[in-house]
Amino acid sequence: MKKWTKAVEKPGGRSLWLRIKSVGKDCSGAGVIELLLIIVVLIAIVILFKDQLMNLADLIFGDMFEKAESVF
Repeated sequence: MKKWTKAVEKPGGRSLWLRIKSVGKDCSGAGVIELLLIIVVLIAIVILFKDQLMNLADLIFGDMFEKAESVF
């Protein structure tokens, strides 16, 4: 049984229908885009919560250094 759509041949050799079907399947570079989006989101979080992150780091490292001095 023939399909109701007839493949239209283009100079590249692949039919138009096959090229349309393969558009969503090409995932080359998707990993790079995802990695860049993750980095952008992390940078935005750091910029937005810079003061809170610095206070948290000071609290953690200050407590760690006080306990380390008591051991040595």
